[in-house]
Amino acid sequence: MQNRDRLRYAGQKKSPWEDELKKKNHKSSLPPAGIWAGVVLVFLIGILLGFLLGRRTGTDRRAETESAPASASPTEGASEIPSVTVTPEAVVTASPTPEVTAVPTEEPIPTPLTDITALPAGYVFADGEFDFGAVEGYFVSREITPGDGIFERINGKSYYENDNVALSDLRYLMVPHYNFDGKIQVGEIIVNTRLAEEFLQIFRELFDIQYQIRSMYLIDNYWQPSGDPDDADTASIDADNTSAFSYRVITYGTTLSRHAYGCAIDLNPLENPYATLGEDGSYYTIHEGSRQYLYNRTTEMPHVITYEDPAYQIFTVEHGFTWGGDWGNPVDYQHFEKMVQ
Repeated sequence: MQNRDRLRYAGQKKSPWEDELKKKNHKSSLPPAGIWAGVVLVFLIGILLGFLLGRRTGTDRRAETESAPASASPTEGASEIPSVTVTPEAVVTASPTPEVTAVPTEEPIPTPLTDITALPAGYVFADGEFDFGAVEGYFVSREITPGDGIFERINGKSYYENDNVALSDLRYLMVPHYNFDGKIQVGEIIVNTRLAEEFLQIFRELFDIQYQIRSMYLIDNYWQPSGDPDDADTASIDADNTSAFSYRVITYGTTLSRHAYGCAIDLNPLENPYATLGEDGSYYTIHEGSRQYLYNRTTEMPHVITYEDPAYQIFTVEHGFTWGGDWGNPVDYQHFEKMVQ
């Protein structure tokens, strides 16, 4: 009975705790008022920050524009240069410069030097300067007279007034010869008047076969302060100079040398030494540069005079000169001489 009453009462009247529960459930389904206020506040703060950031950006841009270099802004009163957009079609590609082939210029042909007397001794002809069509004109003989240039060079040195040889007994020769480089060079030499033409012929034969002579200067070019002709002869030999006349006595003797008469020549003397025989049977020369040629005298060595050498053949066989290489003591491989009446 009591249970049925309770059910009936339950169907007619709600309990107080049931209504309270419904209120609580209703309130929990809606956001609280504090949350709504927070949302509104965040929204307003966002609007305010956006406004402030916008103002700062504009200010910064104006500051950058004002601080830009003056050269970057157009000058006052000048119109701005319109920008130009360069398209690929507008780019001009430079064409390669055509190669220019250099036309070789012809070098001027040297004028032949046909007057050997106008050239200094030792002059080396450049290519084209020697006239091979007029070779004979390069072999010249001339007299020596007091007061001329040659006399002034030799007077008081290789020549002085004496009772044996007069100036008229001598001739000054100028001849071309091939030097050790294979170039044509001007040579000078003084010889006996009676042998002048024969010497010219010999030098022409040597020239035609391109026989090499290192140099050919008057021995006066090597004159020493001592005034001793032997000292000049030594200096000339050390320079490998070919020479002939020098008024002097024979080496280590008292009689006049064949050189004093202009009847002897010393040819390439360094390679063809003058040497004396010692007590031990060996040869000795004072010229250090010549010592290698004392015993090693073969036709394979350049400029060494042997029986097969063209100089020996021309001087001795063809022209009857005597060769010092045939002497015993001393031996003089450089020396050719010929007696005259």
